[in-house]
Amino acid sequence: MSSFVGLPTLAIVFLAFTVLMHWMMTATTHGRNAYAVGGNREAAGNAGIRVGWHMVVNFMLVGFFAALAGITLSTQMGASTPNLGVNYELWTITAVVLGATKPAGGAAAILAPLAGALTLGAPSRRTN
Repeated sequence: MSSFVGLPTLAIVFLAFTVLMHWMMTATTHGRNAYAVGGNREAAGNAGIRVGWHMVVNFMLVGFFAALAGITLSTQMGASTPNLGVNYELWTITAVVLGATKPAGGAAAILAPLAGALTLGAPSRRTN
């Protein structure tokens, strides 16, 4: 596995995109509007936000990150099969819930699921 400055390359890519998305969702107009659309689509439309456009951009971002996850997973495994990512969605949901994000929605954050993912990925130390 390749590494840079002692960290795995995939970890650096993950952290870089996490920081980028945190910045985008907190410091840009699209991020604030995306939170408004996610909170109440009808109220966001009444406030003059182009709901359809923000939904399309968000779906494009999700598609990009899904493709990036598939590519990085297949490069890490050294092969690509149709069943390579089966049951990883459970790990994703667990990381989001561990990060104290409500499964029913209503509020969102980027750094909270990061904490959940780091908790799941941290090596455990067992004492016998």
